[in-house]
Amino acid sequence: MNLNYIFELAMLYRNSNALESTHYERRSSDYAWQLFLASLALVGVNRPIQSYTHTRALLHTLTYLMCSLSPPGALTSVMGLITIPIAYFPYALLGMDLLTGGKSAAAQGVSGMLVGHAWWWLVWGSGIGSGGVEQGMYAGWGRAPAWLKSWFGEREEYGRAGSRRGAVQAFAPRQRAEEAAASGRVTGHRWGSGRRLGES
Repeated sequence: MNLNYIFELAMLYRNSNALESTHYERRSSDYAWQLFLASLALVGVNRPIQSYTHTRALLHTLTYLMCSLSPPGALTSVMGLITIPIAYFPYALLGMDLLTGGKSAAAQGVSGMLVGHAWWWLVWGSGIGSGGVEQGMYAGWGRAPAWLKSWFGEREEYGRAGSRRGAVQAFAPRQRAEEAAASGRVTGHRWGSGRRLGES
């Protein structure tokens, strides 16, 4: 077994776990569906370069997507040696592939970056950073079919008013006030009339 292959598998696990636990939290079926579609695209894109193993291309796809969804200005370390902006990490990884594996490894990396860019742009939409939701022109195609959602034990939550990220469901303040007014319930604490300073 090659040492590069072990490195690729470890990086695949790390990047996939990071994507699923941050941007696809409680939506594993959507992540699995989008990963399946990206894998089909990788097989098609790698056909002309006659590549039969796609782990390197998949690593570049997931790395590109993860770096594109990271907050602007975030930094990452390359092999613990230098720290660079995370937006440049896919290109640094491509340069390392060119140095260690030659032109064929770099060609696989480029194909993975192309699929990663298409995934980010078509499903997530350009300009979306960390904590965003899918707003690309094909975001609807990125949602898992009902049979896959039921297989993962998930419910349909796209019509909900709030955005669920982490352990908290966030609502826009205006939206919350409008919902409270419509239901007739009072929100907040009644503080009373109060007193002015200087009054006794």
